[in-house]
Amino acid sequence: MGKRKAEPRAARTWGELSREVGISERVLQRLGTRPDFPGRPGAPGKRDGHFPIEEIRAWLATVRSSIETTEDEDLLAAARRVKLLELEEKEAAAGVRLGKLADVDEVGQYCEQIVNNAKAILAALEDEVVALLPASIGVKTRTEIYRKVQQLRDGALAELQRLCEGDTDDTTEPEE
Repeated sequence: MGKRKAEPRAARTWGELSREVGISERVLQRLGTRPDFPGRPGAPGKRDGHFPIEEIRAWLATVRSSIETTEDEDLLAAARRVKLLELEEKEAAAGVRLGKLADVDEVGQYCEQIVNNAKAILAALEDEVVALLPASIGVKTRTEIYRKVQQLRDGALAELQRLCEGDTDDTTEPEE
């Protein structure tokens, strides 16, 4: 009886091949797309690939520089992804800090409440001022004081209205 020649050892998956030749699965999978690659992958999820280990080692020796370039590209791509994740994390943290400083809607509601309170107080101002005047002051003087307080109140209300409308430039003249 004749002796059968031993079949060369072959890996059945990218993972097995990676452990045998010391190159990452990802790099091997990229190299496996080259037409001169001496192995063939099996169906996804199956262990039916055929990767002749010694033949692939010999082939790898001839394409070593492209492997190193591919591994360098993988490292650079991974470093870029890490940097992007770090930047996104910093942006998210900054957004949280800014949100704690001031919520625009809450500030707007608070300002509106202050303005409404000020308007309510100012509405009764002229009557309260005239009521505080001594009885000895004449009608003409009382009327002048009343009009002046009314004028001041109207000016304050106009200023509040201007601020509520978002006009914070106090150098602009009011439209007439």
